[in-house]
Amino acid sequence: MAVITTVIRDWRGYKFVNMSTQDDKGRLFYENFIILQRDTIPNHVIFNENTGKLLQKINQKLEHKFLAAKKTNPCLENITFKPFELDKLKLEINDKKQFIFTAEYDAVIACIPAICYRVIIPYSKIRKYLIETLTKVNE
Repeated sequence: MAVITTVIRDWRGYKFVNMSTQDDKGRLFYENFIILQRDTIPNHVIFNENTGKLLQKINQKLEHKFLAAKKTNPCLENITFKPFELDKLKLEINDKKQFIFTAEYDAVIACIPAICYRVIIPYSKIRKYLIETLTKVNE
């Protein structure tokens, strides 16, 4: 696989890394991870004890998108929506301070481009779910 793009956003000591690669058939695959100092950390580490409420909201939005898409996408025919754990979602942050949660569903290889849904939450709304280190200074 060849690396197509890598985006690293440094935000309050955390690095949000988004990398896309392309296989020999031209299909794109994405990998997202968070780095604190030199260690890769799971998503849940940057969220506080209220994460359950946040995850419930994210899963509600994902389910809504999934059910709407299932009506028109034959790739989703044999797939049932299951709520995602926070660490199973891909997480990135863009230059507008929006947190983007991406869910990927298991499907046949031919459907890979079609089985990905995103929930975008602005910092102003996600702030109450973040650990204190990410909510201090330089709002």
